[in-house]
Amino acid sequence: MSEKGSSSLEPMPPLSSPEPNRTHPRIPIEVKVSFWVWLLSAGIDIVAGILVAVNKPKFVADFVKANANFGLSPAELTQAANSAFIGMLIGIFGFCLLYILFVVKMRAGRNWARVVLAGLAIVSLFFQAVVVGTTDLVAMIGVLISVVGLVFMFVPNANAYFAKTNRRL
Repeated sequence: MSEKGSSSLEPMPPLSSPEPNRTHPRIPIEVKVSFWVWLLSAGIDIVAGILVAVNKPKFVADFVKANANFGLSPAELTQAANSAFIGMLIGIFGFCLLYILFVVKMRAGRNWARVVLAGLAIVSLFFQAVVVGTTDLVAMIGVLISVVGLVFMFVPNANAYFAKTNRRL
């Protein structure tokens, strides 16, 4: 209460001093290019997942044919094929969602996301070399996309950006 008998309320003082105004460092063009290239890669993976989903009957038939020698009945093979198909779709789309999360975090300057994307790119390039080879044009375009995204994440301007944003955190 004030001296005059009125009950005026005064605002409570702040508990701590406000942090200085920290602005996010400017995102270099190399990181932006890498961001869009990685999103393109995720988009291609999503389209591939949709194409797989559209071709479910072929997937099931190929699965049944490839596993016919395991002594299972046609019904059991079809059930296993359907389960494998659903698992594959969940894996493809789940991976794409995680991939997009890593791409967004990389653009925000999170070095851990850059390292994860680099690891995924290296694993996918190894997988491409061992399993698919170099004869499939679509797969080779995927390799090119991965290499471009990988290189642009580690050029000097990108390295400086990640160092600056990690100091800020």
